[in-house]
Amino acid sequence: MDRKDLLCLLASRIIVVTIFVGLPFAVFAECKSNVPGRKHDSNYIENGDGTVTDMVTGLMWKQCPEGTSESGGFCVQDGSAYLFTWKAALEQASLVNSSGGYAGHTDWRVPNRNELGSLVDRGCKPAINSNIFFDTVGVNLNTWTSTSADGSFAWNISFGDGTLQAYIATWTSSLRLVRDAP
Repeated sequence: MDRKDLLCLLASRIIVVTIFVGLPFAVFAECKSNVPGRKHDSNYIENGDGTVTDMVTGLMWKQCPEGTSESGGFCVQDGSAYLFTWKAALEQASLVNSSGGYAGHTDWRVPNRNELGSLVDRGCKPAINSNIFFDTVGVNLNTWTSTSADGSFAWNISFGDGTLQAYIATWTSSLRLVRDAP
C-alpha cells in the first residue's frame, strides 16, 4: 500500500468514525474534467423520488445506499441497518420488494459487478458522481455487488478509488439497489 492509498484509507475511517459520534461533517468531491469516461450530471435524470436513471445504461438507481435516506442533499441514517454482509445484502433487496418496494417499484435488486462498475467515475475522488449519488463516502466506501467471487468472497467496489475487489463475504459493506428503467 503506497502513501496515497494509506491516506485514502485513513480518511475513509475518519469519516465513518465521525458519523458514529454524530459530529457534522462534509465530503467534497474533487473531479477532473479532462478524464475520459467521466460520468457527468447530464448522464443522469433525477426522478424526484430518491432515484436516478442512468441514460447510458438504462438502469435506475436509488440515490442513497440502503439504511439511509436523502435529506437536504445528504444521505442520513434512517434507523435501519446500513452495513450488510453479502448474504444480508442479497436478502435486503427481497425485503425491500416484499415490503412494498421503493418509489413505486418492487423489482429492486443488488447490482452485478458490471452494473455497479458503471457508476465508477475515475475522474473523481470519491470515484462516483456525488452530485447525483449523495454522500457515498460518508456512508461507506465499499459497496456490494451480487456477483460471487467464490464460496467465501464476493465482488465489491470501493468508491474511494473505483477499484473492484474480492471481499470476504462475512465482512460488512454498504448496498445500493438498482432496477431496469422502463
